[in-house]
Amino acid sequence: MLIAGWLVLAAVTRVASAPVGEDPLTQDEGVPPATEPRAAVVLRGEVVEPSCFVVGNRRGESHRQCAIACARAGQDLAVLDERSGLLWLELPDRREGRAEQRLLPHIARRVEVSGFAAARGGVRGLMVESVHELH
Repeated sequence: MLIAGWLVLAAVTRVASAPVGEDPLTQDEGVPPATEPRAAVVLRGEVVEPSCFVVGNRRGESHRQCAIACARAGQDLAVLDERSGLLWLELPDRREGRAEQRLLPHIARRVEVSGFAAARGGVRGLMVESVHELH
């Protein structure tokens, strides 16, 4: 319990010490906050269903069928970047109607994804332009 209290105190201190107008979770992360995706990026990592990954570190082949069912039911997908360890949510491009989930066929697979990044409130997102499985 004492450790949990120190962790909360550290998180609050980090948030409270951030300059006004800056998001303490995205400082120095290399992706400027943006209202629309515009920074081109290429990521390599595993496609995951973010809810189960964040809550229980569930990913990989053993979680593939659960993640597919969740994605088909409307859950977003994400790429766990292997270089930084950061989670990037797939941003659906709804400018021309219903958005395609480009990551769906690649759940639990290692991929290279290119697209346009945006960040806000500590969350990173990627409007996927292309995705290729890596072996």
